[in-house]
Amino acid sequence: MSSRRSILALFALAALLVIGLGHVFQRRVARDLYPVYSSFRADPLGTRALHDALAAVPELSVERSLVPLAQLSTRPGVTLFLLGVQRFDLTDVPEADFTALDGALRAGARVVVCLQGVNLAPTTETEKDAAARDEVKKARQARDEARKLAAKKADEKTGEEPADPQAKPDTTPAKKNAKPKHPPVDAPAHWGFSIAEQRDHDDVLTSRPGAPVLPAEFTWSSDLVVQPAKGTLWRPVLERGGQPIAAERTIGLGTLVVVTDSYAVSNEALQRQRATDFLSWLVGPHPRIVFDESHLGVVDNPGIAALARRYGLMPAFALSGLLALLFIWRRAAAFVPPPPASPTTTLDYRPTSSLTALLRRALPAAQLLPTCLAEWRRTARVGDLARVEAALAAHRDPVSGYNAAVAALRRRTTPTPIEEGGMQKSETSAPTPPIIGH
Repeated sequence: MSSRRSILALFALAALLVIGLGHVFQRRVARDLYPVYSSFRADPLGTRALHDALAAVPELSVERSLVPLAQLSTRPGVTLFLLGVQRFDLTDVPEADFTALDGALRAGARVVVCLQGVNLAPTTETEKDAAARDEVKKARQARDEARKLAAKKADEKTGEEPADPQAKPDTTPAKKNAKPKHPPVDAPAHWGFSIAEQRDHDDVLTSRPGAPVLPAEFTWSSDLVVQPAKGTLWRPVLERGGQPIAAERTIGLGTLVVVTDSYAVSNEALQRQRATDFLSWLVGPHPRIVFDESHLGVVDNPGIAALARRYGLMPAFALSGLLALLFIWRRAAAFVPPPPASPTTTLDYRPTSSLTALLRRALPAAQLLPTCLAEWRRTARVGDLARVEAALAAHRDPVSGYNAAVAALRRRTTPTPIEEGGMQKSETSAPTPPIIGH
């Protein structure tokens, strides 16, 4: 009983240890698992607060998109958030992603592009800034890997073989100057705007009539501005120094919104400098809100655990684990005494086994001693024969008669006088068989 309790206590302590370590590491590394301005992050650099706040509104349907933009649905009535976009990523958009975004815009979607702020003022880089820069670098690498994975899957679907990374490059002149099959797209040029830098400006933010108003203490740390192309109908919403920092434009049936800083949608801004009017304008009139994560490198690559959760197999896994624990417990502590070992029958073969079997078949038990006596009579002495016959006459049982005959044949050594030379003669009887029992 004590061993069983010890094993149960050991399993309980191990489970508590795993749960405790899981909670500790979840709090410690959660902010490092996702890039900045991801809706999965709950720290100041994330946007989970906005996602959860919108999800709490009954009239809205809020979701995250973990598939590449090339697989984006073009249904109308959707507000698509692209938060924390790098400035130079807009000029290097894969053709499939741009086609999906442009198609969604023209079908009636509202696409909100919030850039990562760029501060051009010369400042000393702190540890926090260095960490943010490293996270941006990691986000770019993750995004590039996600794009490569999406391109590889697309090639597999179309039947094209992906390029072999170990193959030597073709350096022929005709192939050197060949254009890529799917060159990247400069999205701002197609949508009629560009992103420029504004170095000398004041910090006064102004709103156009009818546009949302930011709080007076709101901080706009980005030095980027939106420059509409000539002949395009952009509507500036927020300006600083006469340059728009937030603007929108109608494309097809949808609306494109460009904001040069993502701070307003971050968790930190929602806690310290909440701009409710501005956020309501970003969301727009559509009831379905989608936070895209693929442009940040967060894509859905389901493993075994994810597939099990998706198809409801977690209870089956839990039951299997419980059965395994019960099996280990049963093997460790026996509830009843073990059953006695069943007797085993073994075959014992001896050199005389064949003779014994032959005698059992040919001679009855009552004729065994007379037959042996008849065979022995040929070489026996007269005196020995008389003693054996007398012993056998007194016993009817073959075993007792045989033992009596053996006892009658035993002789003792008789000492004789010592002759010359110091030698002594003795008369020894012939060897007799041993006495057997019943």
